[in-house]
Amino acid sequence: MDNSLEGRAPCPRLLWNEPSGSETLAEPARGTLVPSEQRRERQWSQLLAFADCQVGECAQELLDRCRATVTGPVDLVRCTLAWLGLHEGGTYRAILDAARERGLGLCPDTVAPEIRLAYVNQPRGEWLLVATRPIKDGADEACLFAVDRDEGSLRLRAVAVPAARRFHPRCELIFRAKSARARRR
Repeated sequence: MDNSLEGRAPCPRLLWNEPSGSETLAEPARGTLVPSEQRRERQWSQLLAFADCQVGECAQELLDRCRATVTGPVDLVRCTLAWLGLHEGGTYRAILDAARERGLGLCPDTVAPEIRLAYVNQPRGEWLLVATRPIKDGADEACLFAVDRDEGSLRLRAVAVPAARRFHPRCELIFRAKSARARRR
């Protein structure tokens, strides 16, 4: 099996049902992430560099610790804390509880780097937190991935989520949409 990246551009697709970048996102955006191929864990750095994406040092540590991989299309929901009913903001635990009540689940660990590779038209200044199980960094601190864009760089970052940290009601998160069959159980 040839694991070379030479001559191959990463090409996952992320299809939102509405334009991104809305200030309020009164209703969540729904989309489907279609990964280009099953990836080996150690390829993420090469693929992100090849796509000219910046990866923070802590985000690199998280990539090295990812377990769950995306092997097929993943239905996603992008929403604000306010839409989840957390009008005063909330901790990550409160966010997960509110999301569960809305039928949303955690994304596999590698959804964040797949989103970073696919979401090349992300508006400048946008910051999205990807809801996954917290991954411990080298300092044993629980972290999540965030995808953002600054003055021109697409970035994958790590965000610490200590138990007391509160997120703003306009903070946008990406969750996995649970299937109708799973919600009926």
